[in-house]
Amino acid sequence: MATSGSKDVGCNLVKDRVLKLEAKRNRHFTGIVVLADMLMVVDSSGCSLLLYRLSDGKLLASSDGLQSLPFDICLLRGTQVVVTRDEGQIEILSVKSTSQPSASLSHTITLNVTKGFDRCHGVTAFRSGKHLAVSGVKRDPDTRKMLICWGIVSLADGNVFTIRTICKGFWSYLAASPDDSVVYFSCNSGDTHDTGVYAFDVRMGSRKFVYRPSELKYPRGISVDTMGNIYVCNNLSPPCIHHLTDSGEALTVYKEGIPHQPWGIYWEEKQEGLYVTGTDNEIWRFRLKWSNQQGDQKTSEIVLRNTERQTNNGNQYADLYEEIYFRTSNLTILEECAASIPRFLFPGKKYHAFFSYSSTDIQFVKEIVERLEKNHRYVCCEYDRDNTPGTPLLTFVDNSITNANKTVVVMTPEAVQSDFVLHEIDMAIMHGFSEYRQCVIPLLYKDCEVPLRLKAINYVDARNTVRREVWWPKLLSALDT
Repeated sequence: MATSGSKDVGCNLVKDRVLKLEAKRNRHFTGIVVLADMLMVVDSSGCSLLLYRLSDGKLLASSDGLQSLPFDICLLRGTQVVVTRDEGQIEILSVKSTSQPSASLSHTITLNVTKGFDRCHGVTAFRSGKHLAVSGVKRDPDTRKMLICWGIVSLADGNVFTIRTICKGFWSYLAASPDDSVVYFSCNSGDTHDTGVYAFDVRMGSRKFVYRPSELKYPRGISVDTMGNIYVCNNLSPPCIHHLTDSGEALTVYKEGIPHQPWGIYWEEKQEGLYVTGTDNEIWRFRLKWSNQQGDQKTSEIVLRNTERQTNNGNQYADLYEEIYFRTSNLTILEECAASIPRFLFPGKKYHAFFSYSSTDIQFVKEIVERLEKNHRYVCCEYDRDNTPGTPLLTFVDNSITNANKTVVVMTPEAVQSDFVLHEIDMAIMHGFSEYRQCVIPLLYKDCEVPLRLKAINYVDARNTVRREVWWPKLLSALDT
């Protein structure tokens, strides 16, 4: 399904299912989210929100006759969704699933953001659950032209801050990277010079890249999968889906088997499927199909040869593991490639990682350490193996944290209740302050209450419900940052 002009990345987008939705007339779906066994879409033609059963497309609930045009939708938390409205409003709704086949939609709150936008379009929720990234348009008071802009919206009071202009245009969609550090925008300006995909660093507000190929003339919905791959719908001439890396590199343009006029697009993490809205009240689900091992090996060799890059700290291999993952899902091949990559140590350091954990989790830690050292050339430090008899515990911990690039905190109910682990966390945080950098990597191994001192840091989710192929590259990337 990849075009002949696209790069050989060993990946195809395969149609898995076409879901026909129950409807009395043809609707125009501009946004889509999946909530467990339900599907919610924005119908801009009928000014409504529609909730369907995912198994058979049966209509469960609707919110008809909205006062202003709904545009985009995103999942907030649990069964709460956020909907943007054309008149500069954001609405939060709760989905209540009663005994099947019934369900209901209830209004929670409406935020007025007209101080930041004349019209609201794209929306995505950050994982903290406290802020949204919103895009829309605002008229330039001098030129009277419409400008696409974006900002951060507080869910507490609707306050809009850090408004930034992207380009001239009419509408836009957006999606955030898995760690919420970057926001990606698909912008339609009616001008081929400005139409394209834009990426902005959330913390710095600076632009990371612009993707403006000639065949992306009518960009619509945009979505990001768990590994950071970006998918953008092109509505017409021809209808297709562009597949990019998080650095803006074009991997593939999928043209065959794409629905007519694709608009809304949504990556569903648990089912690992890409949902796309089409015409005729249809929702198409696609899955990524990777090539065989030989093709993966070839692709990985290309990646190793072409994606090395210099970073500020001198580690030219930072994030290379994730770059490889974009091209292949074969973990064995990934580790064979990664084993040849030398790992960076800050000046004066002896270890890449010191592990802080409860003794009840020693087996899990030993497995991680063995894999990091054997397959990825990291040098690790953990108390059970590396302590010197006669050395005071606090002295060993202090020396280990001081001599390590990072401290990995394995979070479990036992660990977060341990005074020793909490002390190690405090020491690692203070050590980071002294070196003006973030050197703690929380790793959630079992369900537990995250310590208050770690809640401001994104953690690696390594629970049993998450496949190793998903969280392992994130751990490696954090170690190399």
